[in-house]
Amino acid sequence: MGWWRRLSGLLLAPGRGFGRLLSGEGSAGGVLAAMALFLPASAPAETASILLAGNGILSAIARLAGLYVRFALGPLSICILIGLVLAAGGRLRGRRLRVDAAVSAACHLWIPVGLLSMIGAALACWGLASPYLPNVPLPVFLAAEPGPGGIALRALLSYGPSAAWLVLLARSALRPAEPAADSAPRAGRGASLALAGFVLAAWASGGAWAAVHFEDLRPLRTGDLAPSFDLPRADLDGRVSADALRGSSALLVFWAEWCKRCVEEMPELERLAAQRPGLAVLAVHQGGRVEALRAFLADKGWAHVRFAVDGRLAASRSYRVDVVPTFFLVDPEGRILARRAGGLPRGWLGLLPPPPRRGAEARYPAPPSPKGAE
Repeated sequence: MGWWRRLSGLLLAPGRGFGRLLSGEGSAGGVLAAMALFLPASAPAETASILLAGNGILSAIARLAGLYVRFALGPLSICILIGLVLAAGGRLRGRRLRVDAAVSAACHLWIPVGLLSMIGAALACWGLASPYLPNVPLPVFLAAEPGPGGIALRALLSYGPSAAWLVLLARSALRPAEPAADSAPRAGRGASLALAGFVLAAWASGGAWAAVHFEDLRPLRTGDLAPSFDLPRADLDGRVSADALRGSSALLVFWAEWCKRCVEEMPELERLAAQRPGLAVLAVHQGGRVEALRAFLADKGWAHVRFAVDGRLAASRSYRVDVVPTFFLVDPEGRILARRAGGLPRGWLGLLPPPPRRGAEARYPAPPSPKGAE
């Protein structure tokens, strides 16, 4: 694992390490691999939720890939831009600097941020969360309305080391004379093992946190009490809550207007709601604004399904919804009868309990566990 040794050497002697990278040794592939190793420790809650979702291995791989892209896309885009600027600056200063080598070296500027993100996540796992470390997303930090001192502290702690590395990289890239590749010592085995131990310790912290919070991360199952919620209706006619659905069977679907399958299945839910007046069919839109969803629904003519907007995704998180559409069958007592992530299978709605006979007690037996439902 030469890229791991190069990474360890960069941490020990960044100035000389950048000299090696600018001379063409190594590639950005090592940074991509490091990001893959750092991600589970930097985002333990998201990673554990994906692995525990129970939607199949292909779904888990796809969602992990999506999480990785969101994790890596922003930092790598900035680093690539820095590399291109340094390559152009080096050419202007008379240095024959390869563009791919400059971009590869610049991508390594992310490494201090990644290490600090793991430290911040590990501290949070042990109840010592700090908003000034990069494991806390920048929009979340700014949403807390920090003062100038807080912003300065965040910039210093989160991005100060990378800024210092950028100064060293720029000095190496803009020097007219290309440094000799042999001037940078390779990291020894001890440094590589120390870095590996640090990453494993961060993984262990995230794993311990996930084990302690297992009940909060696992998908809801048959027999669980449906979480409460209180959401605005899309027609602006008040709000809808879980308590208001008690006393009758309910079908909840978490969906989004950009989800093609969600929209295609809505007419079937509309027919079901029209045929079963005693069944509460509630479609909870993930994110967005009430006004925007109201405009989208205006042309659809879906009059029997109730629509609510989960603008801050609070209900989605409490129901542990990670894909849309996701369906929940809920009995009159508020307990989950079945759960289905993804498309609604043919015949699955037939598991709904029949409406009660007039005068009979409104109690429904739980249906048998269907294939693909939890």
